Amino acid sequence: MLRLIQSNHMDILAQLFCKQSQMSKDPLLSRTVVVQSHSLGQWLKLRLAEQQGIAANIECILPAAYIWRSYQTLLPRIDLPNESPFDRERLTWRLMRVIPRLKQEVLQRYLKVPGDKDIRLFQLSRQIAGLYDQYLIYRPDWLIQWERNEPASISKISPENYWQVELWRELIKDCGELANTHRARLHAFFTQAIEHNQIANSEFSSPLSIFGISSMAPLHLETFRNLSKIIDIDVYFLNPCEHYWGDILAPKELAKRSVRELSRDQSSLSDEDHLTIGNPLLGSLGKEGREYLDLLLGLQNTVTHELFVENSNDSMLGFIKNDILKLEYGGTFDYKPAPRALSDSDKSIQVHSAHGRMREVEILKDNLLGIFSEHDYINPRDVLVMAPDINEYAPYIRAVFDENIRYGIAGRSNYEDSRLISGFLKILALPSSRLTNIEVIDLLEIPSVSRRFNLNEDALKKVIKWIRDTEIRWEYNGEEKLSRWGLPAENFNTWQFGLDRLMLGYAIETGLYANHLAHPINESDSEVLGSFCHFINSIAESRRTLSKRHSASVWGDVLRNTLSTFFLAEDQEILELEELHSAVEEIVSDSVASNFSGCFTNRVIIDWFEQRLSEARQGPGVVRGGITFATLISMKSIPFKIVCLIGLNDSDFPRKQKPLSFDLMQITDTRKGDRSRRSEDRYLFLEAILSAQETLYLSFKGKSSRDDQERPPSSVLSELLDYINNIFPEFETTQHPLQPFSRKYYDGSLVSYQQVWFDALNRNIKPSSFIDKPLEIVQEARAVDMNQLIAFFAHPAKYFFNSRLDVFLGNEEIQLEESESFELSNLERYQLKNLALQSMIKGRDEKQLRKELAASGRVLNNSHGAKVLDQEIEVARSVYNELATSISKEGPISISEEISLEDRMLSFSISNIYGDQHIDIRPSKLQKRQLLGIWVKHLCLCSIGQGLETKTISFDKDRTQISVFDAISASEAKSTLQKLTSIHDQGTCYPVHFFPQYSYDFIEDVRKGMSHLDALNKITASWRTGRSGSEADDAYWKRISYSSHLFDESFTQISHEIYSPLLKAWRKI
Repeated sequence: MLRLIQSNHMDILAQLFCKQSQMSKDPLLSRTVVVQSHSLGQWLKLRLAEQQGIAANIECILPAAYIWRSYQTLLPRIDLPNESPFDRERLTWRLMRVIPRLKQEVLQRYLKVPGDKDIRLFQLSRQIAGLYDQYLIYRPDWLIQWERNEPASISKISPENYWQVELWRELIKDCGELANTHRARLHAFFTQAIEHNQIANSEFSSPLSIFGISSMAPLHLETFRNLSKIIDIDVYFLNPCEHYWGDILAPKELAKRSVRELSRDQSSLSDEDHLTIGNPLLGSLGKEGREYLDLLLGLQNTVTHELFVENSNDSMLGFIKNDILKLEYGGTFDYKPAPRALSDSDKSIQVHSAHGRMREVEILKDNLLGIFSEHDYINPRDVLVMAPDINEYAPYIRAVFDENIRYGIAGRSNYEDSRLISGFLKILALPSSRLTNIEVIDLLEIPSVSRRFNLNEDALKKVIKWIRDTEIRWEYNGEEKLSRWGLPAENFNTWQFGLDRLMLGYAIETGLYANHLAHPINESDSEVLGSFCHFINSIAESRRTLSKRHSASVWGDVLRNTLSTFFLAEDQEILELEELHSAVEEIVSDSVASNFSGCFTNRVIIDWFEQRLSEARQGPGVVRGGITFATLISMKSIPFKIVCLIGLNDSDFPRKQKPLSFDLMQITDTRKGDRSRRSEDRYLFLEAILSAQETLYLSFKGKSSRDDQERPPSSVLSELLDYINNIFPEFETTQHPLQPFSRKYYDGSLVSYQQVWFDALNRNIKPSSFIDKPLEIVQEARAVDMNQLIAFFAHPAKYFFNSRLDVFLGNEEIQLEESESFELSNLERYQLKNLALQSMIKGRDEKQLRKELAASGRVLNNSHGAKVLDQEIEVARSVYNELATSISKEGPISISEEISLEDRMLSFSISNIYGDQHIDIRPSKLQKRQLLGIWVKHLCLCSIGQGLETKTISFDKDRTQISVFDAISASEAKSTLQKLTSIHDQGTCYPVHFFPQYSYDFIEDVRKGMSHLDALNKITASWRTGRSGSEADDAYWKRISYSSHLFDESFTQISHEIYSPLLKAWRKI
């Protein structure tokens, strides 16, 4: 017997199910419940546990799985496996074997397109397998007729699609004894067995419940109808309307039918020809449920029980749900309902327009906090938040909700969350990778990978530095460059190039050997170097293996070896690794079961794994004790006090699905019960309205975050808004500003619980200074060494942050380049020039220098690289020649002394002293911060009575530049040093407003006759438009300037104190 139990409340259906369960004569008898999702099954068990105190011996199963198990039990003459050979995954592999031998021109034309034929065959087979899977469920009669070669069915198929018939027949022939195991035949056998009483009741006597399913394929429904002849089946159906609504239509559909009728008959339609609209929402959104209800009511010998309960009419949500229940429109049966007043306190339906996903989630949190504070009986566990694709919102949910509200995201795939799984897929894709340094480091930074190769965080930093210093850019070696990319077979800038340099450096430390330049390695780093080499060699070996075509069984061995080679799992990673092993076994077993022994490329493996791992995890769904975030389809029909739908954008919902061009179900007329993603999503929206017990919260991206242009909401939300506005004209969508710190949230217009923005908006307009009062000077921070002074005056702000606050701003990570040095940066050019200059000073052979620079990988190993090298060496030679004319034949000496100042001893050590002059040499422009360092050295030398002048030799504007610091008296030098040390000590207590370049520019302008005010205005304007890399662009000065005025009186005073004596002694030649 089949009983249809209907109600407009899922909770009432659950109560009726619980009562029915309590009536069971045998408490040990298991009860099977067919549900549409695992989440609904879990929810039902929780309701049963609340009613009875315990929920046990209840199995929740999906319809297709239960029907297959029924076939296994009730059709013993057919030896059915646990999984159907006609399931999509297994059928895909069988099609890969059958399609090539079919020689169908339409299919062969697609497969002959240049490229990877294996992936094209696999993707085509999977699409066709999915199509046949739909035919088996929604058009089983077609497949039976194709097998019998019935002309009536075949004649309807166009010649360009006739290959589907031949391919299906070839599949049936290929399956042999398994040909009888597809659903169409099994359904026919099952129906025949039931009709001829060939099944005894004792074989399958347990009662069955079908709970909360809102749609079902006609084939499945007919199977359950046949089963009801031998067992009792209760169908618990969530029916939104107490009246029959199978013949109502939305206004748009009614208009379409009217037009079609007019096109067939030129006469006018009478009033009797029009169909009743009923409730517009039900007519527009309820197509899927309407067709399912029609199919249910069309079943013979069905006993119907109804328990409809009217909703409370004191809220807008309750009023609309009652409209749907009673098939009314605004409380009447009229087409134009009378407007109703909307209470100011009625927040049962909320619609919010935001500027993007992040703002949607921020606004959602504020409104939920408002609901929690206003209603003590509502807790986070009473809230369900759904989106068309929750994966799109997961990062924003974590960012916003991680602080103080418990939550969980249900139905996410491991592929989205797991670094181990994403790393595994990256390894599978190595054959198509350039093997760049960044790609390889990304793999090595995965915890399970670095753990496998015994490389901790410090070791990883060391490895990254080695990669940068040895100029490793991409590809394993020159042979791989040639074979994979058609480039010259040179090892330069490859992994083999860098490893050779490192291994040579471990052996001989420095020098050139066989055109390989050694990079020095400490003996203590030998273990790290060994692990690094092992990792790179494993990458290369796996890449070679993955680049070959293998059969599925061999691929299984390759994948298992890949997992064991690269991953050492801990904690949660163990489950992820087990999932990968399970997937490997699945792909092997599916191909073996389908008798597919052909070879294919890694792209097929990658495509298969991406599909398999992107499937949502099957879990309980409902988060215990916290807010549940989920994708719409996974939590359909489950009631919550607060139901929130986010992401209701016109482009995202209802979901769009482009049908296959050869899908005969789309080409021919549709049938009642056919699956439509659009209709499914529209009914999902209707179910969400019904599931909300107290509040329905809806949000969408209503404006662009770039230009503030309006964006339309989803069509279903537009229909709901039209419906609401026709009944409640005062209802408005809440428009939110772009930023969460808008004053609208704190002036009563909108609501926000973000204290940080409130504090920011209500602070003093003028920010407090960076530091309220100077820090106390500490003895160990005082300047006692020349290098302290040099570092301080080069960048006072950075010095204060680093040395006193222990704060380091800016990007301290090592930056890697992924391609060869086609264009050198300014820093790279300076490094080349400096290496050449130092080599010339040491008297080394220039040819040897060129060999070493070329072998370092800093420049290209071709004519272009040689040209670049010539340019930089020429600059270095110009500077060296100037040095050679300025010095005697005697080599440079160094002086190390201590200077006695008024309150301290200042030590220094200075080299590059040639006779009676100290020379500073550099193959680039002399920056002002460098000039200050030279000045400090000059003062130290003069303080000990050496009477030396200091010469600077630099290169700028395509020629050498020379300047000189004249010797000054020891007393004057000490007095200046005393002043500089005092400024240094002040700079350890608070940021000193001194900028090497801007202070110099200011003093120069004043010296040229500009007033202090004009000079300051010029400097301030220059600061505001500061170019990249200037002091205005510096992270430390930016932090200070945020709350302090930099160009004040102290700036002018200290600029004079530092630069006046310097400029007095300095002259350009």
